[in-house]
Amino acid sequence: EKTGESNDTEKKFEAFGEKAEEAERELNLAENEMKRVKQDLFPQEFQKVIVELREKLPLLEDGVRILKDYSRILSPLLGEDSPKRYLIIFQNSSEIRPTGGFIGSYAILEVANDTIKKMEIRGIYDADGQLSVNVIPPKPLQHISSAWSTHDANWFFDFPASAKKISWFFEKTGEEKIDGVMSLNIELIEKLLTLTGPVGLPEYNLTLDAQNFRDEVQYEVEVGYDKKINRPKQVLADFTPLFLVRLYEVWQNQKQELFSILADALEEKNIMLFFKERESQKFFEEHGWTGSMENAKNSDYLAVAHINIGGYKTSRYMEQEIIRRAKIKEDGTIVEHLLISQSHKGGDSKYWWYNKPNIDYVKIYVPKGAKLVSSTGGKRRDVEKPVDYRSLQFVEDPEIETIEKTMSASGPIDIFEENGKTVFATWVVTKAKAASVVEIEYTLPFRVELHQGKGAYRMYFQKQAGTSANARSTLTLPENWRELTENPLEQSFILDKDREIQYTLRR
Repeated sequence: EKTGESNDTEKKFEAFGEKAEEAERELNLAENEMKRVKQDLFPQEFQKVIVELREKLPLLEDGVRILKDYSRILSPLLGEDSPKRYLIIFQNSSEIRPTGGFIGSYAILEVANDTIKKMEIRGIYDADGQLSVNVIPPKPLQHISSAWSTHDANWFFDFPASAKKISWFFEKTGEEKIDGVMSLNIELIEKLLTLTGPVGLPEYNLTLDAQNFRDEVQYEVEVGYDKKINRPKQVLADFTPLFLVRLYEVWQNQKQELFSILADALEEKNIMLFFKERESQKFFEEHGWTGSMENAKNSDYLAVAHINIGGYKTSRYMEQEIIRRAKIKEDGTIVEHLLISQSHKGGDSKYWWYNKPNIDYVKIYVPKGAKLVSSTGGKRRDVEKPVDYRSLQFVEDPEIETIEKTMSASGPIDIFEENGKTVFATWVVTKAKAASVVEIEYTLPFRVELHQGKGAYRMYFQKQAGTSANARSTLTLPENWRELTENPLEQSFILDKDREIQYTLRR
């Protein structure tokens, strides 16, 4: 469970700055070499790879330069002035939650003087078993839990909001104060395993690789662990130090590939960072690495957050499509129609937890003040035997209390405000080998204003960590309006990262 304070680990950690400088030199050299490459001389199948590499090299250089140049930020985080204690949460997107997945395990990372002093990996229920407070959970979670705790605390789409709640609960388990929270999604581990290669665990008669990691670890957690010892997460504790050694070996020889995976992980929200120290948090927020909800003031906005509540690990087999159609009327008002379809591709897996119905509480975040016009496809699910929290003297969470005070209902749709957005939420149950569709129509709280016959319309999509979706966005204009920049009014894309679409309009 503990990596300890080995001199070897300390030397590796202290060498990070030198390696970053070396990586920057190599990336500069690679970019110069790529400028000399004539892609037309290569076969067609290689030309796309060359183009992608040219596009990624400047991004990688920027990332390395940030790590190197901003030591004023990194040094305090690495305990140069005082020891720091961080909580790393491991999220399993097979059971999707607002920030990327169920928190099954966590690590405590202690650093001081730019060295790792301790890292421990534990199961989340080890901590929650020591929780000293009884807190009323959000209403949807009351279907599966009578009390709110750390493993369900990533309830908010905005990662800083969830990270604050996670750290609050975690400290209420008797743990010492933590200085920040980092989330790592299972997708990142799978991608890193493509670089490290298989990691053998002889004591489990098991070899973990990119293809089987999720299934085999889930099997050990659900079925294969030693029932006498009763430590289902031990497999992760045993895997991690071996995996870290492999990563260091990769760092020696495949820096560019490793940086590329980490850069993608930050962009796709498979890594999200939160620090209690304000300057550090502001720095990472400016680079888009905190999973913060976009303000998008006076702009159109959409985020769809699925929450698997009692649907086992079926999120892994859910395929999602989002079709959004916005229509601007002659007076500038905007009406939106949103269709969210989900297909459950499970049902034939040898693992039972993939074959169950997917039970999803979906939260649709739109601009604050949007008004629901109509809906189809959602369901209302009430808790059959609600707990009498008042008689049990449970405490209310102030953030949840504020949200639920704004809540109203329209048929199966819950309507409330969260983090400066209006939310339309409903239940969707999808059986294996079946599909489900939710459609809503709503009006926006602002208009497209034209000044001297010219105006703008901006749409911001935010993806949910741990998910991707086939998306289509359509903008319909009044007859006498046109788009000046020739930006397509209908666009199809994979929503695997946040995306912004801007239009310049003229009447």
